[in-house]
Amino acid sequence: MNISSVSILSLLCLFLLCNACSDNQEGKVVTVTSFPQTLALTAQVKTVPVPFLLPRYIGIADDQLFVYKEREKDLFEFFSLPDCVYMGSAGTRGSGPDEFVSLLDPRGFQKLDSGFGVFESRINIFKTLKYQDGNLEVVQTENVMQPEQTNGYYPLQDGTFVTLGNLIESKEYFLYDGKKQDVIQKIDYPQWISGQEEYDGITLTFAYMKQCGVHPEHNKFAAFYTYFKRLRIYDKDMTLRHDVDIKIEPYNTNFVAGEDNRKSPLYYTGQPQTVSNLIYALCLNAEAGGAEAKCNPELHVFDWDGNPVACYKLDRRVSLFTISEKHKKIYAIDNLSDSEIYIYDLPEIK
Repeated sequence: MNISSVSILSLLCLFLLCNACSDNQEGKVVTVTSFPQTLALTAQVKTVPVPFLLPRYIGIADDQLFVYKEREKDLFEFFSLPDCVYMGSAGTRGSGPDEFVSLLDPRGFQKLDSGFGVFESRINIFKTLKYQDGNLEVVQTENVMQPEQTNGYYPLQDGTFVTLGNLIESKEYFLYDGKKQDVIQKIDYPQWISGQEEYDGITLTFAYMKQCGVHPEHNKFAAFYTYFKRLRIYDKDMTLRHDVDIKIEPYNTNFVAGEDNRKSPLYYTGQPQTVSNLIYALCLNAEAGGAEAKCNPELHVFDWDGNPVACYKLDRRVSLFTISEKHKKIYAIDNLSDSEIYIYDLPEIK
């Protein structure tokens, strides 16, 4: 091989290397067509003595499972882990020190070292709760934002927090300085819809409906979309780092804003859960909206670099779920089955 050929070959290798690097640049769309690990999970069914008529959140605190019910007299049901033995009901509406004036935002629930945190919408107060001896106590309250800022609450580092876009301004997120109560940054919506510039804030809010989760260290933010089989991951400054398009059947990329959303396929729902350095998200794979729509629910597992890790196919219709890392269990409920909890073994990641 002559010197000229070697030079050409070297340039070609350098070109390919540069292209490979650019393919993995932060914020570039990455397409996922398979998961490294796929398993089918079978639930143990636990019948509970008190029905969940309108469950909005399921979580774990102090080795207890709790279910938040939005419209009932008692707002919470508690169960001991790992076997979901019923402990009791607690939490009422009212103006007392341990009561709740307005609805609790399911997007504002947080895991804490002791107890758990909730975000009381409209009045925008974050409360730390603890259930013990049959009572649900409010142990701390914090005013976190002005009353008009009510679309979600996701705290990040350095006293900042994220809210979702409002119905007036066509922005997807607002990043706030919690101390100054000022907007640091406004983040634009993606451009996934044809003719999007014609739609108002209300239409875009529903079109880009999403389920969000924050890294345990509050330095990253993930969003899983309901009408698009997609995942986006941001850093603590809300700079887009990973944009993931999951093209695994079933998927549909022909969503048109303004149409009857009940006819659109549904993908990610419920609140994502973080375990160690992984994110678990519930993907319904539903043919359309509505209670009777056929679905094939799966738990999708990603790392915080947007890499697919595992897919767990569930044998039950599931609306909400949570994970106990201590007991290596997945706990789930279905809003159409008001007296059952589904318990799955949490597989080890290979």
